[in-house]
Amino acid sequence: MDGEMPYYLLAKDLILQIIGEISVAGATYKSMEFVGSTVESLTMEEHMTLCNMVVEAGEKNGVVPPDTTTFKHLEDKTSAPYEPVYGDQQAR
Repeated sequence: MDGEMPYYLLAKDLILQIIGEISVAGATYKSMEFVGSTVESLTMEEHMTLCNMVVEAGEKNGVVPPDTTTFKHLEDKTSAPYEPVYGDQQAR
């Protein structure tokens, strides 16, 4: 899926679709990274929903790379300097 999701779909619908495709054991002891314009269009709460529900597929954790949503969320939370951490594009 690319771009914004239809207004009637939620992040929970997105992760349930993914779990339906990979099964409840499809990512056992793995990590899942959520990227792309659809993810970037989600709210911080929806980012958290995606990451929290990965355990339903047996995963250890879910990650959304820092994006505009993340930075806007942090504006209200801290004035301390911080440096975003991104995944290693060379790692596989």
